[in-house]
Amino acid sequence: MDRIDATTEVGQIAADWPGAARVFERLDIDYCCAGRRSLDEACSAKGVSVQQVLTEIAHSSADPVDAAPDGSSMAALIDHITRTHHAAMKTELPRLAQLVERVANAHAQHHPELPRLKQVFHRFAGDLLDHMRKEEVLLFPILRAIDAGSPAPAVSGPILKMMQEHESAGDGLAQMSALTSRYAVPADACGAYRALMEGLKALEQDMHRHVHLENNVLFPEAGRRVAPSGGCGGARCSCRHESHPTSN
Repeated sequence: MDRIDATTEVGQIAADWPGAARVFERLDIDYCCAGRRSLDEACSAKGVSVQQVLTEIAHSSADPVDAAPDGSSMAALIDHITRTHHAAMKTELPRLAQLVERVANAHAQHHPELPRLKQVFHRFAGDLLDHMRKEEVLLFPILRAIDAGSPAPAVSGPILKMMQEHESAGDGLAQMSALTSRYAVPADACGAYRALMEGLKALEQDMHRHVHLENNVLFPEAGRRVAPSGGCGGARCSCRHESHPTSN
């Protein structure tokens, strides 16, 4: 691993040392959508010391789902993302949709935040399913072709659009977290209520890893491949700060 210090971006740390993702999750440090922040900035925002975090990272061990495949090509990374994260979301979102309906119908009288939670979840789920479809049908085939040696087309617009949608998804997760007091299980919770809170918490953690792999690993690699033609809009590509057209 490259040397990391207080000035290293948290997204880069998570990319270079996959076990760091678990440390960041525990400390509620956003390493995916806010991956460009330095470790010092991220720690200051959460009131923890940089040295404490560095020590924990040095002793951390990675969950297999945290890491990209070793020496992965863009095609291998896309396979990992679709098989590990997209496939899980396509199964889990319908399950959670049924749970949130059941729990809101049964417990809204004593937990008035539940109708709003249901509304936010359904919007989040619908947007995410559409987002993954666009990646799989439009963006990922372009990146696979680039990986195979085809001439690199302009991908800055589609990538920037996907990153903007990642930020919107992050906003939805933050709303659900706030509405549930970080997925706290109330004393009067039934089994379905408990399963919903556990499922939403796991959903948030998986989304962080999923978005991290795209924002901080896949998209920057695409930027390196197409840099001569103007960059990609990737998380650590300088063109991210320029104005690009977006696609729907």
